[in-house]
Amino acid sequence: MTTRTSLIKRDFFCKKTIAQLEVQINDAKSCGFIFRIIGERNYWGLIIDKKILKLIQVKDGELIILKEFKELKIQNTKWYVLFVQEIITDIKVKAGEYGNISIDYLRKNDDELEDDKNKQGAVGLFANEGNCKFRNIIFRGKKWSTEYEKLKFSKGDLLYDLEEIEALYENTKDWCPMASLCSNNKYE
Repeated sequence: MTTRTSLIKRDFFCKKTIAQLEVQINDAKSCGFIFRIIGERNYWGLIIDKKILKLIQVKDGELIILKEFKELKIQNTKWYVLFVQEIITDIKVKAGEYGNISIDYLRKNDDELEDDKNKQGAVGLFANEGNCKFRNIIFRGKKWSTEYEKLKFSKGDLLYDLEEIEALYENTKDWCPMASLCSNNKYE
């Protein structure tokens, strides 16, 4: 299965964007989400692959494993939180049943930075060979920074309260980042 057929939801991934979801792997070979998608041969991802959570980069079709979370014991029927936030040269990752594993990945070279706004890419869900389930999917852009401050202190099973997340969409009706799917010039 190619990335093209695996990409389920597509949206724009900008600086300070947060992507969070819960995933249950079931019998899938790999699943999670991919971000900074420039094409099917260039993207980043936080995926569960063969019961190991990995932060990956695919560059010109070559898979580079940046970090493996072997301390997280993946079980097929349990739900796991996956969270990524990109902050300038840093990628913040949280994972686990309750998001209790946390690292900050500092990008090491210019190839990993891609600060050009036309190369920041999209974000999407990834499922490969088998059945996996997703729930509580949240993609939140930098436009919502005041709401983010409120969400940091909210209580809930996930890292953020879903009722407050749903209210965010009312604040973004006319907001559309350059080159995103809602843009009139999305192919430029």
